[in-house]
Amino acid sequence: MKSSREWIGRPRAEEELHELGQWVRALRLARGLSQNDLARPYSRAFVSLLEAGGISPSPRAIETLAARLGVHPQVLTARRGPSEMSQ
Repeated sequence: MKSSREWIGRPRAEEELHELGQWVRALRLARGLSQNDLARPYSRAFVSLLEAGGISPSPRAIETLAARLGVHPQVLTARRGPSEMSQ
């Protein structure tokens, strides 16, 4: 498994961005958070684009979102999808 820094530092393929977005959305919903709740200090539009796989977040954004979701950044950057959350 790659470390979160390795995954964050390399160019992301479109499918990886989509996976990351699905994972963030699944975690957000599991915690009962709205996009606005998760967004601070970013915007709801940022979270929306991220969940849609439309943007590549910075390492700092990954760390901030992971903290707001109550998970280690590696949970977001591990190459696992929402369907594997309980595994």
